[in-house]
Amino acid sequence: MTRAVFLDRDGTLNVEKDYLRDPAELEILPGVPDALKQLQDGGFKLFIVTNQSGIGRGYYTLEDMHRVNTHLTGLLASHGVRFEKIYFASEAPEAPSRGRKPSPQFLFDARDEFGVDLAESYMIGDKLIDLECGWNAGVKQSILVRTGYGAKIEQEAGNKLGPAIVVNDLAEVANLILRQANSPSLPAEEREALFRKMEDKGWTWRDKFIHAPNSTIWFHGSSPWQGDLHDFHYRMAKRLEKLPKYRSCYSTVEHYQRVFDDTAGLVAILKQLVDSKK
Repeated sequence: MTRAVFLDRDGTLNVEKDYLRDPAELEILPGVPDALKQLQDGGFKLFIVTNQSGIGRGYYTLEDMHRVNTHLTGLLASHGVRFEKIYFASEAPEAPSRGRKPSPQFLFDARDEFGVDLAESYMIGDKLIDLECGWNAGVKQSILVRTGYGAKIEQEAGNKLGPAIVVNDLAEVANLILRQANSPSLPAEEREALFRKMEDKGWTWRDKFIHAPNSTIWFHGSSPWQGDLHDFHYRMAKRLEKLPKYRSCYSTVEHYQRVFDDTAGLVAILKQLVDSKK
């Protein structure tokens, strides 16, 4: 199985500048080299997927873009970071394009060319089209960074962010992905025992929700624990914020993640919720 992290370029790896064309103006964002090296050492292949409409608009040339990319990859190579490939869409927004994000085509190309398992891979970027690219390709998680345009997108996008996770920067991305990848799986006997207890108390599940007798809790998959539990820790935390009984105990997503950042912690929370339903 080949797992990958697909990364937008401008605003995600380097400082966002309008139509960057000069390698001398390239600035790598703080923490990016170490974060990429950690992901690479954790077994993830790295790819860049970037829209470069400045070429199609006539603001700079294909050669200018390649010079910037060469400088970027050279600087990161000095930290031991290697990209498998850079995919770019040079067309202007109004022009037909095979791979311009939010099209998932470049991720499909990586799947076919490098054997990438998209269901175990991630898409990272600072714009909504980056998230949509990942969703359209069926990646495990699309993650928005607040660098570049990310903080503005977070404020303005509202429910368009959907299931995306929002973090400050690529360092937090690496921590999140590696924590998920290294977390233990749920023992089958513990899962089945919890299911039986839930059923005895009148809990049911369908689609992406658990239905408690007096409330509904967001969950992952078409049935409980179908797939990887760790993907929805953030969403479960957000849901718990809305439950008054638990808001005082787990007042923020960050608090929840600090205390319950593994499978056992999540099961403990569910057990508390089940036990509270008389």
